[in-house]
Amino acid sequence: TPQFAAGANAFAPAIVNGQITLCLAGDFNDDNIGPDISDLTAMISYLYLQGTAPSFTPKADIDGAAGIDIGDITSLINYLYLGGPKLTCRM
Repeated sequence: TPQFAAGANAFAPAIVNGQITLCLAGDFNDDNIGPDISDLTAMISYLYLQGTAPSFTPKADIDGAAGIDIGDITSLINYLYLGGPKLTCRM
């Protein structure tokens, strides 16, 4: 899958429901700003407090383990606060 960078973020194009979509890895809340603390909060809310699901799962499945789980939260924390690797959409 081709990717391109804009600023510090990497985007990946995908076709979803017949439309081209850009995937910003870690942008769980779809504000097109992330990934940031609001995306981490939304992910925790979804997993543990029955919060809103992401509109496009590859944005949230940042560890590539075929689903959204604690590993994705760990990967996002690692990226945001511990200098972890750049996030990528896995489609």
